[in-house]
Order: sequence, then C-alpha cells, then structure tokens
Amino acid sequence: MDGYRVEVADRPPEDAMTEDLRDILDREDESAARDAFLKENTVQALNLSSKTEGASGIIRVSEFESDILQLQNPGDIAHEGNSVTVLYNYPLSTCGPSTLESCFKSWEFPITSPGGGSLTVSDVVSGICVKYREIYEEEEATRKQIPLLSTSAPSPTSSEPLNRPMSDGKYGIWGHHLEELHISDVICIGGGVFTVIMESEPVIGTP
Repeated sequence: MDGYRVEVADRPPEDAMTEDLRDILDREDESAARDAFLKENTVQALNLSSKTEGASGIIRVSEFESDILQLQNPGDIAHEGNSVTVLYNYPLSTCGPSTLESCFKSWEFPITSPGGGSLTVSDVVSGICVKYREIYEEEEATRKQIPLLSTSAPSPTSSEPLNRPMSDGKYGIWGHHLEELHISDVICIGGGVFTVIMESEPVIGTP
C-alpha cells in the first residue's frame, strides 16, 4: 500500500517531534491513506437513508435498535452470503492480525446471518453496533491502569467538551465514549469485506 501513503503537509523532522506528536501525525497519514484506498476500491455503500424526509440516516451505536427502525430499507440485501468480515479501526489505537492492506490497521471480526440466509442492511448494522459494545466492554476488562473516571458519556453540566482519555486495554480506545459514536456509512470493499465510516460528537460536561 505504499502507493497510498499520504504525507501530512509540513511534517516536522523526526528528531524534532515528541512521541505524542508523532503518533497524531502518523494517525493522520493512515487516515488519508485509508480514504484514498476507499475512493478507488469502494464496491458499494449500504443505503442508510432515513424514511423520514430531511432526517439523517446516521446510526447511533448506543441507540441502534431504534435508529434502524427509521431506515428507509433496512431489509435490503447487503450481502448474498451468510457471513461477512467487518473492519474496525476507530477510535481504536491498536490493531489485530489483518489479511488486508496495511493502511487499514484494523481489527477484523465476522458477522453471520442470524437466520442462515443472506445478510440484510439491518443484520450488518446491528452486528457492527453489537461488536462495538463488546469492544468497549472488553477494553474495560483488559485495562491495566486505574479505571477511568467514567466509561460512558458524562451528563451535561458545563459548556466544555470532554474527550475520553486513552485507555491501555486490548484496543487502546481513545477520544470518544460509546455514546458519541455514530455510523455514517458502511462500505463494501469487495469479497464480503466491509469497513465502517464513523462520526462522533463531543460530550459536553464533566465526569
């Protein structure tokens, strides 16, 4: 995937960067490389349009059960087979074994049809959200440091946004609580492999 390496403009010399700055810039490089790959290799994006005119089709991971009911066509076939592989990389700082291009640096997990037939849009989106919940639970169970003050989004009590501190569990989750994560797109890149485009909104308040 060297052809998809996209350097950040005005990147400082390596010996002039702190470890934190290097980590941030590397993450930006990887994101740009991933976007370039998806632009050239997208086979299809699932239809996440809302059945309500003018409403967003974004799926809240923590509220996916109700959000799926608002989709225009949740029963559409997403994949003719009964199993797909989904790539998870945000907001995760570690990566698992991958058979795909290095720019993804993802964790790969399967989703299997609950009825054994073709997978619907609802099946895929539900499977992704359930796995994200499991990832956050496993992160909590595998952390070595003192527990976070809050592992879920705090109640709004001030005007300042709060980011979730990075934790040192299996996935190295950083920046966002589960309640902040929204799925904006689910993209098939071929061969029964899907990747998730996430959005997030800042939490306002204090833990």
